[in-house]
Amino acid sequence: RILFEQIIVNAGYSVNWWLVKHAAWIPANIDAVACDYRGLEAIFERCISRPAGQ
Repeated sequence: RILFEQIIVNAGYSVNWWLVKHAAWIPANIDAVACDYRGLEAIFERCISRPAGQ
């Protein structure tokens, strides 16, 4: 999560990891190893947003 958070924040977005359940995060990362990014995409759509005022 630290790597993703650094990328997200440096791109000008904010992230709320509280919206991500452990039960979703682990399988999404495992699937991503096999180039199935659907789980991570769904997670990022939920927890990444532009900072307020932008």
